[in-house]
Amino acid sequence: MDKMYIEDLNGEQYPLRAAVDRDRGVNGEKSISFPLYEEKWNEDYFKNIDTCWKVGFDGDDYEIVIPRVKARGNKAMWELKAVHRFFVDMRNNRKYETVSGSMTAQARLNFIFDGTGYNFVLVDSFAAQDMENFGDSDCLDLFQKALDQYEAEFEIKGKTVYWRNQIGQDTDFVYHRKLNLKDISMEKDSTNFSTYGMGFGKLKEVKDTLSSTSIPYKSRSNAYYIESGQNKLATETEGSTFLFTFKGTGFSFTTLAHFLGGKWEFKLDENTAKTISTYKDVVAEQQTYEIFRGLEDKTYNVTATFKGKDTNNPYTKGNDVKPHNYLLDGDIIHLYRSLVGNEMYECTAEYMSPLAAIPGIGIRHHPPIRDERYTKQDSLYKVVKKNVDESLIVSITVDISELRGQGFQGTPNEGDRIFIMDDRLSLNIETRIINISEKFDANGKLLSTQVTLSNKGIRDAYQSQLSNTVKQLQSILEGRMKIPYNVLDDAVKLATEALQKAQTELSFENGIVAVSKINPNLLVVVNSAGIGVSIDGGQTFENAITAFGINTNLLTAGAIHTNNIQIIGTEAYFFWDGNEFLAMDPNDQAKYVKITPGFIDIGGGAVRIRRKDGYVVVLDGIMQYDFSIRGMTPQYAASTVIQSGRSCYTEETTPTDFQAYLFRHQSRYLRVNVAMFTGGSGTAYMSVEQSYPEFTDKWKRWAMVANTNTDPSAEASGREMLIDLGVPDGGLTLIYLRLWASPGATAFGREVGIWQEG
Repeated sequence: MDKMYIEDLNGEQYPLRAAVDRDRGVNGEKSISFPLYEEKWNEDYFKNIDTCWKVGFDGDDYEIVIPRVKARGNKAMWELKAVHRFFVDMRNNRKYETVSGSMTAQARLNFIFDGTGYNFVLVDSFAAQDMENFGDSDCLDLFQKALDQYEAEFEIKGKTVYWRNQIGQDTDFVYHRKLNLKDISMEKDSTNFSTYGMGFGKLKEVKDTLSSTSIPYKSRSNAYYIESGQNKLATETEGSTFLFTFKGTGFSFTTLAHFLGGKWEFKLDENTAKTISTYKDVVAEQQTYEIFRGLEDKTYNVTATFKGKDTNNPYTKGNDVKPHNYLLDGDIIHLYRSLVGNEMYECTAEYMSPLAAIPGIGIRHHPPIRDERYTKQDSLYKVVKKNVDESLIVSITVDISELRGQGFQGTPNEGDRIFIMDDRLSLNIETRIINISEKFDANGKLLSTQVTLSNKGIRDAYQSQLSNTVKQLQSILEGRMKIPYNVLDDAVKLATEALQKAQTELSFENGIVAVSKINPNLLVVVNSAGIGVSIDGGQTFENAITAFGINTNLLTAGAIHTNNIQIIGTEAYFFWDGNEFLAMDPNDQAKYVKITPGFIDIGGGAVRIRRKDGYVVVLDGIMQYDFSIRGMTPQYAASTVIQSGRSCYTEETTPTDFQAYLFRHQSRYLRVNVAMFTGGSGTAYMSVEQSYPEFTDKWKRWAMVANTNTDPSAEASGREMLIDLGVPDGGLTLIYLRLWASPGATAFGREVGIWQEG
């Protein structure tokens, strides 16, 4: 054992000799306590001891957190308690920012450990977990929350934290009443025992939802007429109104959106108003508009008034084109209501233990879990279930000294698995050591060890005795999640076998040192702590294998099997943890590339693909070339569409064929550019349509543009139609470009360009 020392706030170290009690557990606890008496050898510093002084013991650094001084005759004595420096350092570091959403354990720990002076190693695989508003706390608190969320355990060696599914080792030692079980005590506490629990996650930001109630308008006034195009009630007279009354927290409104749409103003009780536009670049389609929500739940009187033109509507900018709005029949006003009960939360969860079905136990309620961090039901359910299942407290304390005398080799460690068999206590279980209390004398010799065994394993066994209906432990408590196959297992077996065979050829007394005959600075050291390779005569070992892992500057291998890979660069982090590959910007965690089987997720970035000649063909996920489309030759035009100079014209007042195009559907979008103007007053129209025999009018209109401009050379003659053709299927598609005019006008038009893209 390393010599014990104490260090003041200036970094000055002094010798220290004391009888020490040490506690360590799987929950991360690691602390020491010891008395220190005033003696000649410590008089230089004894009276100056204070909080934040450091203590070195058994290779670990601690910090004094509770110094208590007492009188002892003519002298004084200290009762000192110190905790491992890791906990102090992590508590003294803080994250002021927050992150939300699903993150891998690697990314989460990077966020926590950044700037703390500690690093970490993920030994096992952990599924990504969703946590909202994670941060704005000290790093120790965040570390504990991450441990709970990922169901992990950890151990510390120096400045490195090792994360595992479980710490400790599997042993084959059996603790049996008739062989070696003497000093054992068992305690059960059902004070807070529960069999049912509920959890409530984050409150929703919205406070209401659409109800199942819809109503018609109550009355209307001023000029309404039946519009012949859609055969629906409409108005083009500013000031026309309709009225209704509703009870709730808001409403939405259903009408027809169309290319000549104007504005409605909705006014609540003469105090609050909202204006909407029904303009949309389509002939007509039904659409529902959210008007008000989140209001106080009461009765309101509403007046809706037609306000005329929408200045953003290009089709109604001319003085001769009037907008109009439709007023449909039936239940066109849809009411909102307040959220009630569980609806108010992003997620809720409930869990009932099978023990609730046992007579004499029944339903025993656990205090509800209310935590704004949870937005997904499955994560919240795990927490509720864990709290209910662990509400029955059962603990066993065993004197380990008797175990050592019966063959338990070495020092027991937190997390080790052992077997307990005692028919007096009805125990026959495999359980874990979760806490170790040790006593050392002033020379560092271990005097006694007491261990506390896992509450979970004992609780499972105890609960299984409560009813014959619970046949197996797994049917009471599901226990831990499956630990994924650890690819290190075979490597450990092979290495162990190789070392055991080598014992017949090498002597292992006091270790082995192999020195190069050519260069004595090159040497290999083999001892019980591990294997080290040095190039400076043993001053440093940059390449080493120990119980805590492998450190190497160069690794050459035919195949590497691992659960976790971490590459830290100055401008990027790369992680591969067995579940996914993640590349991340260290300065902006929203910029990442995540690869899982069958899926690539890119955040805050882009995809770029270059041809072998260097030309970029895909940028931001969009193909950087188009598929030009040619029209039919000769031009597929009706006899009433007449060519004149650079344009064609017609006086037809209904859509008339201008040109036709046959092409393969190889891109998502069709972009059509035209130039158009009108001869005299009136409006010129052009549209992209397809012929469908099953339609009433035989045509489906994809897009339409209009123009009242009379100057063919003006920039205002240009119009563009962008059409979403849907997911490309490679099939043949036939479309028509059509031209017509308003009554008494002449429409002129020409195709400028037409192509597929995207």
